[in-house]
Amino acid sequence: MTFFKIIVSAIKIILAKWTYRVALVVLSILLVTLYISVPVITIPGNTFIFQLSLYTPTDFVLFVLLSITTSLLILLQVFIFSRLRKEKQNSKVIAQGGVGIFSGLLAGVVTSVTCVPCAIGFLGIFGSVGTILIVSEYQSYFATAAIILVLLGIYYTSLRVMGYCKTCNIVE
Repeated sequence: MTFFKIIVSAIKIILAKWTYRVALVVLSILLVTLYISVPVITIPGNTFIFQLSLYTPTDFVLFVLLSITTSLLILLQVFIFSRLRKEKQNSKVIAQGGVGIFSGLLAGVVTSVTCVPCAIGFLGIFGSVGTILIVSEYQSYFATAAIILVLLGIYYTSLRVMGYCKTCNIVE
């Protein structure tokens, strides 16, 4: 199977359950809110309305795309965790699932840094003005890299869901 067929097949399996569909919507909304709220919280005097006014339509599309893909990654991991928990393979599952979810959230943080108003909040704590200028100049590269990270996480998790992962030892 090709890259996209594996991902689509795994997503169809996950979204066949009504609870996963609702969870996808809820998680996506929470993650978009998180990506927008972090600069509001980290920058003194910043308000939610002002922060929204700083974003371009591209930023909103980027946040929605990343929140949906990160939510899918989290739900794929939850699906694997619940399936393997039923099979009493808890010790391996917790470590593997935690790494997958962490990588998705890390990619989300990297992408929210790609919007310049967000970068000021993040990099004001961790970096310097030079870092902000670099991020603003190469913003599209950071966004592309973050989305690729999440898509790779979804792909490898989809391999596990579909039973194609030979090293995962998922018992059907």
